Amino acid sequence: MSETLNELKAGFKNGKNVKFSSQIKGYVLNLVCVLLTENTSEQGLYDLTTIEDFTKSLDEIFLIENETFLHTFPFLGFAPGLKFKALHENLTNSAHNLHEAFFYAVKATIKPGLQRGFIDDLLNAQHELDQEGCPQLFEDEAVKAMIQNVVVGAYLTTLSTVETLFLHLLHRQDIQDRIFQEIVDVIGESPPRLHHRPSMPFTESVILETLCLSALAPFYVPHRIREDVLFDEYVIPKGTGTVLQMNSWFNLHLEKRWIDPWTFHPS
Repeated sequence: MSETLNELKAGFKNGKNVKFSSQIKGYVLNLVCVLLTENTSEQGLYDLTTIEDFTKSLDEIFLIENETFLHTFPFLGFAPGLKFKALHENLTNSAHNLHEAFFYAVKATIKPGLQRGFIDDLLNAQHELDQEGCPQLFEDEAVKAMIQNVVVGAYLTTLSTVETLFLHLLHRQDIQDRIFQEIVDVIGESPPRLHHRPSMPFTESVILETLCLSALAPFYVPHRIREDVLFDEYVIPKGTGTVLQMNSWFNLHLEKRWIDPWTFHPS
């Protein structure tokens, strides 16, 4: 955080155009890398590249015009001469590089009791199951899949939220001033900690309003019904096997549920 702020201040001081989005991206990438491996060495530069390449490839393949064709005709991902083959190969290669940096490299250096980050937790859990004679419950492919999920969930959603937040703040100096004053009053010169959060209700409301007004994804993650649910006067019974995929954009902008849902007003 300090490094990012110093780079921003240096750019502003010299009167240069600062690529704020690039600074935010680098900061979030570093956070994800530390979360996964506690990696602060030069190897971290390679790790950050693999995260960015993987998420970029995933973004491209899940564009509606690409995902629709590949979902309907999956063989297009292997058809020579088509862009879908290149998209499939880019995603496969970037996933391989991600696994090399965040799975195989970490697994090769892990030691009993070592606690360097989230991946060590996964590998220690895998080792415990192996010692109990149940290796099939948490195989390597499952660990890799969890790493991919964390990378996508932690990087893409955080980056989108922070960038969207600053876009809103650019138009509201009054909100900037209130957040700044709350930071000064609660955090002061000390490093920010989670225990500060309950004492910063306005900053919290700004974050929630950002998530509400600018929904990061059009749909929620699918859920399966485990008990009877009453939703908008409809009863969805338990045991129907129905997979729900809720329209988040619609629900977060429903005028009968929210007051002025198209305006950014965190207070």
